[in-house]
Amino acid sequence: MRLWAVLLAVSSCASPSTARLAAPASPSPARYAASGVVLQRGTQPPVLCVGAIWDSLPPGCDGPRVTPWDWSAVTGETSAAGTTWGSYSLVGTFDGTTFGLTEPAGPAPSVSRSPDPPLVTPCATPAGGWTGDADRGSEAAWASFVTWVRAEPDFAGLWITWPSGPPQDDFSARPPGKVSVLNIAFTGSLDRHRAEIAGRWDGPLCVTGAAHAYAALHDAQEDLTAHRDEARAAGIEVIGASVDEPRDVLEAHAYVADEARQRWLDERYGQGVVELTGEFRPV
Repeated sequence: MRLWAVLLAVSSCASPSTARLAAPASPSPARYAASGVVLQRGTQPPVLCVGAIWDSLPPGCDGPRVTPWDWSAVTGETSAAGTTWGSYSLVGTFDGTTFGLTEPAGPAPSVSRSPDPPLVTPCATPAGGWTGDADRGSEAAWASFVTWVRAEPDFAGLWITWPSGPPQDDFSARPPGKVSVLNIAFTGSLDRHRAEIAGRWDGPLCVTGAAHAYAALHDAQEDLTAHRDEARAAGIEVIGASVDEPRDVLEAHAYVADEARQRWLDERYGQGVVELTGEFRPV
């Protein structure tokens, strides 16, 4: 009885600041901006097209649902065979499956796609510049050479650069003055690889080092594809992934990219193996 009395006395004398703790404020959901095609097939929910849009009439695509959506509140849509679509600029929240509008949709901005940055030759330019050009021979001979190079366990990448700018039309023609450099990357034994390749390649050559073998990046790609559910549980809805050989990285594209999601990939695959980019931009 005395113990209960003491506990009751302590409870009744407690100050409001310690007896009642205010509930933590719920953070506002993150908002994102997106631009793209919104498409609705018949009575199915409208979706925001992410990735490839099928080249057909009517077109088709996959992507998250968009809600609320009212075609009468927007302009610029096209309809055919029970499908309606149009390009719009959206702002809203995203829960992994649904893009929830928080502002009225507007017309998509007209932007021209920036050209991809040119590939670079990581080796220093020789005295007198890059000169000469190797004859790749037949397609079968070139394919055999590439297969031989890629079979090395520490192979990391292969790409061709054009020091004076690439040909404007036919890459196979290699007009006069357009010298190409064969770039091949390995994770080790560069002197050995350079000597072996020079015995089979008589044109401009750059043998360079890399942090990750192609096989390791490909394995990460296969693992990420096979374990989409685990990535999804970490908030990463993978849209696509591909190995970028010149940059020595696996590029993974998702709806949302941020530090927490990138950290999950770094912990799973290692620092610098996967580079995450996002379809939606935080606002």
